[in-house]
Amino acid sequence: MELLSPSASFANIRRFAKEAHKTAEDFGLALDRFGREPGEAWHAAADGFREKLTGLEKELAGVKDKTSLPATARKEFAARVQALAVDLAELRPTLRCAVLDACPQAEIKHPAGGTAETVWKNYDKLTAGITDRVLRLDAVVRLAQRSHGPAAAFALICPALEERLGAADIFNVLPALGVLLQHIPLPRLGGLTLMESIANDFREQALSGAAADGLFARFLEGMLSGDPDRRKAARKELDCARNASSDERYGRASEDGFSNSREILGVWSGVKAALTDPDPVRRRAALCALPALQFSFITRDSRGDCAEFVARGMDDEDGTVRYKTLRFASDLALIGRVDDQEILALLEKTAERLISETKKKRPQSAACARKLLKRITGLRKYDRERANFTAPRVAETEGEGRELSFTVPRRLPFETVFQFKITLLGTQPPIWRRLQVPGSYTFYDLHVAIQNAMGWSDSHLHVYEIGEKRKVCIESPYAVEDLEEKPYGFTPEIMLRQFFKKENDSAIYVYDFGDDWRHEVLLEDIQLKKTGLKYPMCMDGERACPPEDCGGLGGYVGCVAAATNKAIPEEDDEALALLTWLDGWTPEKFNPKDVVFENPAKRFLDSFEED
Repeated sequence: MELLSPSASFANIRRFAKEAHKTAEDFGLALDRFGREPGEAWHAAADGFREKLTGLEKELAGVKDKTSLPATARKEFAARVQALAVDLAELRPTLRCAVLDACPQAEIKHPAGGTAETVWKNYDKLTAGITDRVLRLDAVVRLAQRSHGPAAAFALICPALEERLGAADIFNVLPALGVLLQHIPLPRLGGLTLMESIANDFREQALSGAAADGLFARFLEGMLSGDPDRRKAARKELDCARNASSDERYGRASEDGFSNSREILGVWSGVKAALTDPDPVRRRAALCALPALQFSFITRDSRGDCAEFVARGMDDEDGTVRYKTLRFASDLALIGRVDDQEILALLEKTAERLISETKKKRPQSAACARKLLKRITGLRKYDRERANFTAPRVAETEGEGRELSFTVPRRLPFETVFQFKITLLGTQPPIWRRLQVPGSYTFYDLHVAIQNAMGWSDSHLHVYEIGEKRKVCIESPYAVEDLEEKPYGFTPEIMLRQFFKKENDSAIYVYDFGDDWRHEVLLEDIQLKKTGLKYPMCMDGERACPPEDCGGLGGYVGCVAAATNKAIPEEDDEALALLTWLDGWTPEKFNPKDVVFENPAKRFLDSFEED
């Protein structure tokens, strides 16, 4: 850990103490949630940790209302809090190992088959060269199965990983660790995994009542109306209910309990029942709900039901119904395999069964099933190739002399598209852009797209700020030498999908720390990519980007005034000089068709060569 400077100010000493206290408090809470069992050797060390944490709390309480201290008192305060912080930092790794050593040594049974087997093997491969024994696969399983609280194991494993792993390893290990913990059977949950237990609780609480059919009736009425505005409103209402049901699925139920989930269940029941409706128009209208259901609990928790629906829908006599069902099945294979590879096998069996039953009697249905099999084969091939790919990297050196390496941006295959609205905060009228970018993008790729769409020259540093209470900073790779604290990560290493998971997720993109241009990055939609379109694309926007290095919002206001003033007096040398510097810049001028997007890899490599 970084120690205090001998000349540290009172404010910096208190900030150091607060950060040390927060880190230690989180670890202490993790120990509490992990729980104690009689006779374990680590309890005394944990009590000592808690005593030192209490000592640090008292030190902070003693200066709570103070804004400064005399020099002697300040040095004594710094010495006390630093000693406590160092002791707490040294106790954390000791306690991690002691807790692991106290876990039962029973033989670990590795899962055979399915997604769990793949997740376990991937994590084992990823951590094979890591010396931290608490991170090894068997250690994680022992900790998870011993813990009183399923999430406590993660909190015990993670503290101060940056001190033991390189930046690139952290970005790979942390997400893999989270996925692994979801696929470990836990004795305290009756042998279920964490996700299986959550799903069971959800089904018992949310789906125990009758499905509501009001939303489906309104959706069907809107789709049959022929009015574009009513059709749009019906889709929007369904999307909102789907998003609300996702909150309910993960324990964030509103005052209405699980009403939205029952509405979505009612829509799914209505869609299934529609396959027996003799009117093909009503069948087609009902199946317009399938894209919204794709990202709902229906496709996560009712895979068998979905497969049966696919078999019925692809065997329908109406070609449009068959096509809509095929799209639903293809998207289910594409999206569902991320969390559960078994969905591919389930859909594969469904298609093969349909072919055997229909190839002579109903060749159109058999042809539809063969298309699904072809799609599944392509997805498996892509997953194999991606698993064997190693991206090239470039190196950069930190100020302390430690070398970091960054993954060179690479165009990855993608099937989903993120639609963002980028708004330059503080500008009136607002300057904004609407972009669609591949779902496989990193934060660096998005940085290049924002630069190109806004009209910036990428000649200054940038950073993304995510969250309010516990802000996460994702830094520019060019900022390594200037960083005083270690960031959460660097833009080429972090995928957008790690933070942008649903509509209205947002971040702040800061460009040029001198002029301090702050952009809101708002996720408006997640869509499937459309054939024939080239991504990224700028769909819309208003007003020109401020001139580079114009002095921030204040300077921008002056630039607008100068550019729109048609009668600048000849004696106003300052205004005339500014107008000359603007060189024809027009604040209202923007055309999305003029945006040209650079290759992020070329931009990345060129930047390091320039340095």
